[in-house]
Amino acid sequence: MNQEKISRKHAVVIGGGISGLLAARVLAGHFEKVTVFEKDNIPTDPDFRKGVPHDRQPHLMNTKGEMIISKYFPGFYEEIDKEVDEEIARLNTESFAFFQNGCWKVHCKTRVDSHLMSRPFLEYHVRRRLQDFQNIHFLQGHHVDEWVIDKVNNRVKGISFKNQESRLENIQADLFVDASGRGSRMPKWLESNGYGILSEEKVEVNVAYLSQIFPRSQKEDFTAILIYPTAPEDTRMGVIFPMEANRWHVSMVGLLGDHPKISDDGLKEFAKSLTRPDIYDAIHNLTPLSPVSSFRFPANVRRYYERMAKLPDNLIAIGDAVCSFNPIYGQGMSVAAMESEALDVILSRKANSQHFSKYYFKKIKKIINNAWMASIGEDLRYPLVKGKRSLMIKFSHWYLAQLFELSSFNAKICGTFFEVQMCIEKPTKLFKPSIFFKVIQHSLGLTGTYKPNLERPKQKNLNSHM
Repeated sequence: MNQEKISRKHAVVIGGGISGLLAARVLAGHFEKVTVFEKDNIPTDPDFRKGVPHDRQPHLMNTKGEMIISKYFPGFYEEIDKEVDEEIARLNTESFAFFQNGCWKVHCKTRVDSHLMSRPFLEYHVRRRLQDFQNIHFLQGHHVDEWVIDKVNNRVKGISFKNQESRLENIQADLFVDASGRGSRMPKWLESNGYGILSEEKVEVNVAYLSQIFPRSQKEDFTAILIYPTAPEDTRMGVIFPMEANRWHVSMVGLLGDHPKISDDGLKEFAKSLTRPDIYDAIHNLTPLSPVSSFRFPANVRRYYERMAKLPDNLIAIGDAVCSFNPIYGQGMSVAAMESEALDVILSRKANSQHFSKYYFKKIKKIINNAWMASIGEDLRYPLVKGKRSLMIKFSHWYLAQLFELSSFNAKICGTFFEVQMCIEKPTKLFKPSIFFKVIQHSLGLTGTYKPNLERPKQKNLNSHM
């Protein structure tokens, strides 16, 4: 057993996406040197990357995630507003139009406040802020080839990698962080080095995105629209989010194989087929600024590293490399941010290197649990989605269906739902007595005859959050 303190000389991060960037920021406060390996050549502008096929689809960093970014990069969003020509649009519950479970949610005042921008734009500005840290170094166009293990001390000694000239090199470090995404090779590497087979859970959803960028006039009576399908009969979803440079990021999503046609007119055709016409009405006369881009997501994947009998003491994973969620729920980047914050706390508290990785994975388990149950819980409303439907899942389906209906006219309940969804409040907040009894009353018809709200709420004070 290794009883030594964790050496804080060098940490390596594999992957330069948002999870890797946030991990690097945290590690910079604990290690003398941090090296970030990125297989892509990093763009000098906020541009899409070849190695991130889903970055052409809309992304959302929820309010909790933004709080964490502002914690580690003070003034981050204020600086962006100063640098661009227009103030970045904000997602808040007084202007966001959200159709779910057959009704529009009522506008309400909450602490929800998230900036709406493309993923490349967000990553670009995080990378810029990381340039302020002299102990963070990027190796772009470098492919990690193999891990070198010290079996005597149960540690990863180093990695071998191919540089931009495809020459094989080696590097040693004290801590390794796998932020390489859902395609991580860490499970296979652990198995081939005698650590056993990693327990993995998959919930297949067969989702496909079709996205396109349109001009934005800022004269619309909404800042964003999200139309969710009502399970199990509906499998089509649409979203229109503002992005930087006064543009709309529009995406159509099909679940369980009901995919939009990949063609110039496929997006508008799909938008016209949604249960509500609002997104189609907003874009049907607009000329697109980009070709359509597509992305497929086969399944939620969770890797249970905390269940491994043994792990190298100085090897951890973060973000999609641990758990990859159905992207329609917008959780991935925010969970990565919360895991980064948890890593910071762990490094501050745990100086002993023995079982460091197992300690880390157990600590982030709760973060993942909440997001995982929220994701697969909704996916399992569809009979075609295979998975265990426990009594808890069945109860949550019933309970949330009542709560969604209540949120179409009860501003307090709607506000609580949004604050839980944005990770400002814990999920247990939805079961506090005042909400629980309202749900029971509504289910018994004691709140009056329910009529679904089918008229989209219009934004008040159109320019107050733009």
